[in-house]
Amino acid sequence: MEGGGGGAGGAGGAGDPASGQPQRPQDVWQLLELAAIHHPDILAVVDCAGGGGGRTLTYAQLFERAAALARALHGAGVRRGDRVGLLSRNSALVIEAHFAAAALHAVVLNLNIHLAAPELAYILSDARPTLVLADAHCAPALLAAQAQLRKGGEAAAEGQASEGPSFGSVVWMQVEGGAEVPPAAEGLQV
Repeated sequence: MEGGGGGAGGAGGAGDPASGQPQRPQDVWQLLELAAIHHPDILAVVDCAGGGGGRTLTYAQLFERAAALARALHGAGVRRGDRVGLLSRNSALVIEAHFAAAALHAVVLNLNIHLAAPELAYILSDARPTLVLADAHCAPALLAAQAQLRKGGEAAAEGQASEGPSFGSVVWMQVEGGAEVPPAAEGLQV
């Protein structure tokens, strides 16, 4: 993970520990990293999504989970400046995804779960995220957007003006229990 000296192991940031000056975070990832170092057992997140009964994360736990997700995103090809689509209801996973993207200096593309398929397809085609993190509950909307993108790609092949479909792979999340990813959506790529 990139950053001003901070990554998954050691705080960076401006400041001179030898002179006693406090470290100042250079970005939001370093802010979380410093919170995990200086306040590891303080409550950071209470997740009430999906009937989880209020799962909690301390700053240390949030940092570790976000660092693990950042490593997974990096392994999936996400790099500095890339866009990571996020199609999900609010949950701790959304917070982890934002911090993970920050660790890589990637940009989160928040996608509204209430968008119609043509709207979602337009945003995905325009922004061209490297990867989309999607709640399994959103599979029907993403499949419909994929169909719209394919239709646009076919129009381009027939000589009509269109840049064609583009978004990377989809990683399905289980934010709310019970949602099954339809077989047509497993390993979805456009």
